[in-house]
This record gives sequence, structure tokens and C-alpha cells, in this order.
Amino acid sequence: MPEYVRVLPDFQKVAKTPPFKDNNEGSLFAYTSPFQVFSQEGIDVLNKIIAREEKVCPDISNQD
Repeated sequence: MPEYVRVLPDFQKVAKTPPFKDNNEGSLFAYTSPFQVFSQEGIDVLNKIIAREEKVCPDISNQD
């Protein structure tokens, strides 16, 4: 989980995003501190999937 969350409108630092179920304007969420989403095992699996798919996908990086 992130160390902190910044909320709108003044980018106040809070521990977590406040609930917005009764707020007609939606979430006040702006951004969080960096945090790790994948475990190292998850990163390894993702890299294997990318390497596998790169072998079968056409290179479209130079197409206009």
C-alpha cells in the first residue's frame, strides 16, 4: 500500500483516500506515493510473458 495519498482540491496528504459514496462530485483522489504493485515473482512472470509475446508480435514501431 502507498505510504500516503494526496487529495483534491489542495493536495492535502492523508493516510488513505476518503470515501466518496455520498459525494456527488466523485473521488477526491489525486495521487499516491510510489509503491510496488507486483511481487518479484510477478515481475519475473510478466517479463517471461512479454518475451514470449515479442516473438510472435509484428514490429509496428516504425510504421507510419
